[in-house]
Amino acid sequence: NWASNTLFVRNGLDKDGEPINGTPGGKNSVSYEETIILSERLTQLYGEFNEITIPTYGGTYVAQGSLTIPQEKTLKIVPGVTLAFNTGKQLLVRGTLLAQGEEESPILFTRAESSAWNGIRFFETSSNNSEISHAVVEGGLYKPDFSQLGAERMFNIGIEGSSPTIRNVSFTSGSTWRGAIFLYNSSSLIENVEIRGANYSSSSTAGIFAIEGSPTIKNSTFYNNTIGIYVDGPLASSTITENTFEKGLYPVYLNRSYATVLENEVLDHTYHAIAVTGSIKDSAAVWESDNLPFLIISNFGVWEGATLSIAPGSTVLFANPSPHPILLGVYGTLKAEGTEENLILFSDYSSWSGGSAKSWRYIQFYPSSTGSVISHAVIQNGGAIITGNASYGLLYVQKSELELLNVTLKNGKRYEMVIESVAENAVFGSNVLIMHNENNSYEAINVIGETCPVFTSLEIQGGSIFAQNSLCQ
Repeated sequence: NWASNTLFVRNGLDKDGEPINGTPGGKNSVSYEETIILSERLTQLYGEFNEITIPTYGGTYVAQGSLTIPQEKTLKIVPGVTLAFNTGKQLLVRGTLLAQGEEESPILFTRAESSAWNGIRFFETSSNNSEISHAVVEGGLYKPDFSQLGAERMFNIGIEGSSPTIRNVSFTSGSTWRGAIFLYNSSSLIENVEIRGANYSSSSTAGIFAIEGSPTIKNSTFYNNTIGIYVDGPLASSTITENTFEKGLYPVYLNRSYATVLENEVLDHTYHAIAVTGSIKDSAAVWESDNLPFLIISNFGVWEGATLSIAPGSTVLFANPSPHPILLGVYGTLKAEGTEENLILFSDYSSWSGGSAKSWRYIQFYPSSTGSVISHAVIQNGGAIITGNASYGLLYVQKSELELLNVTLKNGKRYEMVIESVAENAVFGSNVLIMHNENNSYEAINVIGETCPVFTSLEIQGGSIFAQNSLCQ
């Protein structure tokens, strides 16, 4: 039963009084059912070696203290190894972790005692060459120190300021488990992972939680999670492709962020949509999705100096909270530019999901807004009226600029568009179709002030042209 010693077991001294890497006069360490790893021993070994390997023949490895991989040092874990941690202990990666299992011989990270361990944490200094693949990670509760997470957010793996690869990994839950992976300012590739049961909270628990950064999450399975992927932060841009989301509240949730979401499958969710909240500040954001709509669930803003671009073929829906319908406020720039083959749709979630139409509020362009364009788009079922407030139609252009090209406006609650005190030629465009409900006693377009919009090929069905300004008739 002799083999290379694991280096973690020392028992006895040699003739010079130095510890022996073995068990002289007794059963060899490679036959042990369990090998204890002391944090002090690992630190000592890294003083001698740049790279340490944990082999399979040490049985289950039990870390009685937290283990640290120092900067510029490497820990390799071979296929089939089980590494268990005592309560509250964790694996701290400041260097390189290469935990590369095989499909038939995965690596297991787990707890050694009945209570949870504290998971795996990658620091900013850890190498982007780090990888966990063909592995199972269970029972970890790493709590990042970020106030926006709330007390209930704990994860198996935390990645902060680095970009390891996580591939072919299964994450399993326990009674106190809140999520699988936390990412901060990371461009990690997360591929072919399976995350189940992140549903501790009815409204906010997520399988993957990303703050800032630009991770890619693809070909993965999310099952029975409150939220599959939560992206937060003004610099957050995720690519989410070819995943399967089954059973949950939202598959994807974007707060103050944006994402490319393509070729995903969503089954048995309360909302088959990408939830959107917050605002875009001081950045250029792009929303792109082929088969999942963006669902704005609270008032959303594009601030001065920021640009929100909506890709061709995308759908933007508005939730219907009562008594305050939702609006999209543009202080900066909105670029919603579809194509003839791939229109952009702005509508309400209720009618899109098969129910009756329920009005959202409007898209408002504030005085600071410049350079906004809506082209090859349909805007419908908005203009909701709030008690004590005026109605501003589907589009409310307030002392700002807007270009409309090949746009259809229809089914506004009162007006389809309100234009207030704009500069000359500030609202203009061509091929604008307004389909006004014939039973609506209000005019299709309400111009407040003396400056008329300039539209080429304007067609209005079922209503008059302007409400207050006779010069624009």
